[in-house]
Amino acid sequence: MGISDVEYDAIVEDLAYRYSDTFSRDVVAKEVAAVRAALAQSARKQDFLGMLIVKQSRDRLAARAAEAGVELKPVPTILFVCVHNTGRSQFAAALTKQLAGPAVHVRAAGMRPAEGVNPFVAEVLAERGIVIDEEFPTGTPYDVEDAADIVVDMGCDLPKYPARRVIQWEIADPEGRSAESVRYICDQIERHVRTLLVDLEIPIVAPAR
Repeated sequence: MGISDVEYDAIVEDLAYRYSDTFSRDVVAKEVAAVRAALAQSARKQDFLGMLIVKQSRDRLAARAAEAGVELKPVPTILFVCVHNTGRSQFAAALTKQLAGPAVHVRAAGMRPAEGVNPFVAEVLAERGIVIDEEFPTGTPYDVEDAADIVVDMGCDLPKYPARRVIQWEIADPEGRSAESVRYICDQIERHVRTLLVDLEIPIVAPAR
């Protein structure tokens, strides 16, 4: 099956962001391209090519940093996953970006992505100064099993992943609920996000509401 150009570009962009404090995007792109070329010929399981590219690219970048005597300081990646990627994970990802700024790399995905973001969730985010007009639901990304440092399962009973940490948040699905109920759910998610950032010792850069 291999890997599409869209998936490949996503890998480059994600790793470039992750290692932006250590390497330029051009350096990251060259390493990923070298890994892709090698694996395209040798990888036995082409269905898992994306994950293999991520893993080996990270290994090559770590080795390159060690040779140069540079300390590798990757930005931690947090992946929020819910069922449809229309409400809970979208809110958690958007709020984490606002609160932590560039100190974390945030992604959101759904096990069965729907067509659009819950309008009440978008409304609550707008009340907090966050506009997500360009966001849309996506499936679990190529790197869900390998590149995320922390996976937050928001009520979809994810299988086990080899991420550094897997966290379960019991959050009700806002789908089909009233604006008031969605606002309550979003407030609950915000408390979880703030607690997670404190636990990770990541400074909150956004002012308190």
